Amino acid sequence: MNLESLSNELLLDLFEYISVIHLLRAFRGLNARFDALLFTHFEIYGHLDFQSVSKHDFDIVCQQHLPSIIDRIISLRLSDDDDTPQQIDIFISYGFTLRQFLQLQTLSLYYLCSYETTMKIIEELHHLPYLTHVNFINNHFLCDETDSENMINTIWSLPKLTHCHLNINFHQNERFFPRLNTISSSLEYLSIEKFNFDLSKLDHLFQHTPHIRYFHVRLFDHSFDQQLSCSMPLVIILKLIIQTTLYQLVNLLQNLPNLCHLKVETLGIDLDGQQWEQIIINHLPKLKIFQLKMHIKLEDDDDDDDDKQLKIDKLIASFQSPFWLDEHQWFVRCHCVEECCLNSIVLYTLPYAFGYFDPIVKISSKSTCPHENDYWSYNRVHSLIYRTPIARESALSKFSFPNVHRLCLSLPSNDHFWSVVITLDQLISLDLALHDDDDNSNNHVRSQLQVVLDRAPRLYSLASRSWSDSQMCLVDNRSLSVRRLDLQGYDEDWLEERWFDDEYCAKLSCSSLGIQCEVLLIRVEHRTTIIDLVNRMTNLRALNIKCRDDTFNESNNR
Repeated sequence: MNLESLSNELLLDLFEYISVIHLLRAFRGLNARFDALLFTHFEIYGHLDFQSVSKHDFDIVCQQHLPSIIDRIISLRLSDDDDTPQQIDIFISYGFTLRQFLQLQTLSLYYLCSYETTMKIIEELHHLPYLTHVNFINNHFLCDETDSENMINTIWSLPKLTHCHLNINFHQNERFFPRLNTISSSLEYLSIEKFNFDLSKLDHLFQHTPHIRYFHVRLFDHSFDQQLSCSMPLVIILKLIIQTTLYQLVNLLQNLPNLCHLKVETLGIDLDGQQWEQIIINHLPKLKIFQLKMHIKLEDDDDDDDDKQLKIDKLIASFQSPFWLDEHQWFVRCHCVEECCLNSIVLYTLPYAFGYFDPIVKISSKSTCPHENDYWSYNRVHSLIYRTPIARESALSKFSFPNVHRLCLSLPSNDHFWSVVITLDQLISLDLALHDDDDNSNNHVRSQLQVVLDRAPRLYSLASRSWSDSQMCLVDNRSLSVRRLDLQGYDEDWLEERWFDDEYCAKLSCSSLGIQCEVLLIRVEHRTTIIDLVNRMTNLRALNIKCRDDTFNESNNR
């Protein structure tokens, strides 16, 4: 069947599954019919995502295609990460300004480091009449308090902005949110989980964001003399990471009378089911969805497994009242884990609602589920840490993680790994810690790594924290999807940076992984290695390299 024989309706349906970048490269200028179909498509699905796109494709789209569709784009994503360095500066150098994107509704900026460039972009946003969503993700700025306040207040002054996600580090006060002097008349959805708030700062934020309905925040406050002065009746969804006192938690929740959905992760607050029950009954009468994860530190004298099990049994019993089991059917699971060399109890509601999991389970889990086999599939976990020396097979025997996108894995692993991680079909990022004390262990590690690579058809990024000099080169990579290698890890045995010599780099550049690599992060002994890597690794489009013999600036990337 000829592609052009398909109906317009069917072609438009197919276009929905293809990125704008690929559509433009494949069909723009082919003939008048496809150009018309593309314009029709852009009126509805004008999402232009430049994150991780090659500079070659970026240049072609910007020079040949973007000028003719710029007023039809409704969503734009730009990134200055290691895959696409200086992309935003290049975008500006082509003469584009954001005010040209007349239909733009959503702007997402990743890994920006220039305060001046960011402010130029933000000031342009006032000229976009339909802009409602702004996302700043993993941005790091070296600026003083006045500059950080200027940036945040300019964002707050955007008249149509309803959704804002701020993942920003201001360096000078990296965890503290700048002071507001502008009241937002439109913001309803706000995610600022990277900043630490106490109740006084939260109160200040609420006064300047009175229409907020969805809120994602971190509350770190151990004072007893602060409290919220205003109620927030419009807030219906709260996602909260909290390390504070019971008093502060109650004070916050009692000022959210219409809250319908609460997702909360507590650090260091020792609450049982009876206490949570009273908080919900007294202060959250409209709560329908309750997703909880608690980290409860065990005292030093709780070293005996029997004592830990008794504590778990007591905690589980407090969540077995009719309020939990019958009225709401909110079930919990609880187990003892080791976190940062400290023993603690982790309790969470089911199904597990958080995107990350570190299954260092020391004692078999207990739950309040009426059926023991319920809720063992952790479908929402996208980031998983699997550390073989710590994970107990018996404690993890029923867990399964079918949707892992990012995996931190230590090798060699036990055979139980494949019953826990039942598929790697969704895996895009793999971070490895390899332990090969002798030749037999070395071969076993390489064999297991080969199996992992063969089972991960979508794997894009491969990172290492402790490669031996031979491991990378001997792996027979048969996956064409692995395009990014990060070798800037630390030797975990010696806690030292790994610096690679010319011999290793030569082997790497001739290996199957090296030949197809497009993005490489590495530390080398000599600056002359840079030329050899660029000449040999012909598919490289981005190189982040640190040189041991570069004495100019140890923190510079070369």
